[in-house]
Amino acid sequence: ILFIMTENISKLDLSYQCKWISFHFSELGDNILKNQYQYRIVGFSDEWKSFNITHPLTLSQLPPGNYFFEIKIYSGNELDVENVIWSVELNIIPPFWQTFWFFLLVILVIISALIALIYMLLRNYRQKITRRIQRERRQHELDLLKEKESFFMGLSHDILTPFMMIQSPAKDMLSDSDLSEDNKDRAKI
Repeated sequence: ILFIMTENISKLDLSYQCKWISFHFSELGDNILKNQYQYRIVGFSDEWKSFNITHPLTLSQLPPGNYFFEIKIYSGNELDVENVIWSVELNIIPPFWQTFWFFLLVILVIISALIALIYMLLRNYRQKITRRIQRERRQHELDLLKEKESFFMGLSHDILTPFMMIQSPAKDMLSDSDLSEDNKDRAKI
C-alpha cells in the first residue's frame, strides 16, 4: 500500500511475488464522473481498454519486466489523438533465478565443472601412462639384470672350466711324490 500522492511517483519497483496491483483513482474538477477513461500497459498490451474510475483498477500477474501504465481521457472519437494524462513506470523485478547474473553464474559453474572434469580425466590418464611406463621400465631393468646374470654366469662357467681343467692335473702333480721341489713350487702357482 502506497500512501504517497501518485502525482509524485514516476516509477514503481515491485517484486515478482506481487500478484495483484490495484489503483484507486479520484477525479477532481468540474467534470466529476462525466469523463470516460482508458488505460494501457505498454510492454504488455498496447491496446487501450476502458475502465470505470469509481472502481479500483486491478492488474494481475504481470510477468517480470518493465512496463508503462498510462491513462487517458477518452472522448469517444476513435480518431482522437492519444493524450496521456497520467503514467507510471512499473518495474516487476524477476526472481533471482531469472536474472542475467544467475544465468551467468550457472554458466560459469557448468564451465568450471567441465574444466575440472577434463582436468581430472587428463590427470588420471597421465597417471595411468606414467604407471605403465614405470612398470615397463622396471620390467626392462629386471630383464637386463637377468641377461647380465646369465651372461656373467656363462662367462664365469667358460672361464672356470679351463681353470678346473688345469687345476685338477696340478693337484695330481702336487700329490705325486716324484716331483722335485722346484717343480712343486711351480705347480702351486
